[in-house]
Amino acid sequence: MNVVALVVSVLAFLAAAVSALFARQQVRVAQSASRAQSLLAVLDYLQRPDIRDSRRQILTVLVTIPASAWTEEQCATASNAAASYDLIGTLLRSGVVDRGPIIQSYGASIIRCHEVCGPMIEGFRGNMTDALARSYWDDFDWLADEARKEFGHAGL
Repeated sequence: MNVVALVVSVLAFLAAAVSALFARQQVRVAQSASRAQSLLAVLDYLQRPDIRDSRRQILTVLVTIPASAWTEEQCATASNAAASYDLIGTLLRSGVVDRGPIIQSYGASIIRCHEVCGPMIEGFRGNMTDALARSYWDDFDWLADEARKEFGHAGL
């Protein structure tokens, strides 16, 4: 009788172990799917026409004009791009989205937009208290630093 109980106990243990391994695999698949969905959402956001147009304006028009001479509309365009990259920086910095694909795909744009928008950002920060200024678009700063590291770009 003890042998039967031992066999049943071993079989129950093996069934529980297999079940635990299966559950673990299911969690991994779900996490992977969630991360992929998050990445797709970020890429979709970056491809929105208004966001793309803001980046294009920075990289083709605003780069040729000193920030101090930008019109109100041009400042709004630069602010839109900076805010979009700040949001992406927040998501990457918090680990919600893998940084690799974003940095690889958008790194050059991130670096260049940060360089062009830098004087505008510093101008906005200059009108704030130190504590607030440090947090204003700080994830855009972080994102640009990460892109510079990835590409070995010394930056400003």
